[in-house]
Amino acid sequence: MSKSLNIHLQDQRGNAPRGETKHRVELWDQMHLIFQQYNDHQLHGVLYFSGFLDLDCLKKAVLITMKQLPELSSRYVEDILRPYWKEIHPLPDEVVTCVNSHDQTTEIETFLTCQTDTFAGPQIKVRVVRTEKNDTLCILMNHMISDGAGFKEYLYMLAETYTRLKRNPALSPAYKIGGSRSVKQVVKQIGLKNRIKALLMPDYQPKKSGQFFFPLCGEAGEVPCLLSFKLNSTRFEKIKQYGKKANATINDIVFAAFIRVLCTMLDVKDDTPISVSCIMDLRHYLPDKKADEICNLTSTILCNIDFKAEESFSETVVKVKRTMDRQKSQLPGLKGLLLLDIVFSLFPYKIAQKMISRHFVNPLTSISNIGIIDDSQLIFDTLCVEDAFITGAVKFYPYFLLALSSFRNTATFTVCLNGTDKDKRRVEKFFTLLDNELKMD
Repeated sequence: MSKSLNIHLQDQRGNAPRGETKHRVELWDQMHLIFQQYNDHQLHGVLYFSGFLDLDCLKKAVLITMKQLPELSSRYVEDILRPYWKEIHPLPDEVVTCVNSHDQTTEIETFLTCQTDTFAGPQIKVRVVRTEKNDTLCILMNHMISDGAGFKEYLYMLAETYTRLKRNPALSPAYKIGGSRSVKQVVKQIGLKNRIKALLMPDYQPKKSGQFFFPLCGEAGEVPCLLSFKLNSTRFEKIKQYGKKANATINDIVFAAFIRVLCTMLDVKDDTPISVSCIMDLRHYLPDKKADEICNLTSTILCNIDFKAEESFSETVVKVKRTMDRQKSQLPGLKGLLLLDIVFSLFPYKIAQKMISRHFVNPLTSISNIGIIDDSQLIFDTLCVEDAFITGAVKFYPYFLLALSSFRNTATFTVCLNGTDKDKRRVEKFFTLLDNELKMD
């Protein structure tokens, strides 16, 4: 990336950009570092284009976004009392790279299963995979910086920045900067009464013997891999129509299908308690469901049901909906967040880290619905994005995450894990069974 770039940024109020070289580390930044024992704490995004990107323009656009969200151009520094993000000067040239390839799929997977370096930075890597016909844009971001919803906002910001620079290279795109990345924006919004109410809520723990893990091998020879399958717009629309008739959400339906497939693969018998975790977006508590800044604002909801092998798909959906509705009516996701906020606020960094590591229980099996990727905000000048998806982190044995994102009414399910060839075949079998469960004919 050229050091001679003279890009001046202004926010919407006309103020100069943040000039500090150190930036505050937030609660979920620290939590995702703790999560590195469970996964690679990386987010992955893939955009398939109909043509070719302007690489110089893309590099400039990425540089601007890294100035807008300076944690991306920083390294994580641990301190006895409080860690912090420290900006890197100068940035390495390899933040944005391009490779020419005849094997697009392999190149994409190879790149997406890499990692950013938390302690050296930067916290983002961008790769253009170029074939004779088109470009594919792959983005790898440290999960400490953002969750899936924030990652979508980053993609939209990158697209808009690229478009403005393409049309006027001298233009300084304007964005609101300096917003809060803290979970306190949620804490403040819910008010003292609801904070007390949430803290007094009962803990939703996995039912006894209900934490089944996906049947992975846990053998030597594991390598990071990304597997996926798609539901076309016709199939996905049928699921939506089924949801309307059953008064159930997409999450309820996917949850039910996931549980049924897991029970099939594990040959689960009658009246068996099953516990699966769902990632929840805490922006639900904010005005317009918008955060101040690109950040992590997530929690989890636990779905506990008693499964019977002979029950129908609709019966499983009803059970899932019932337990999820019950939790949604009781300030979901807040109790754990508030307790974590108290611990990180009261105790020095290292002590808080040890306390959380000792007592935090990471769900064995989880679902994350990253949601709709808005094609109207993914316009790169005249280039059309033909397909896009976002995945979660690469999980380590025995943890398992099914992620879902949709683009132009096509749903992409992804599983990222450290596994063997045998594990890959089991995930492929899982996708086949999931596909069958989601047939709404």
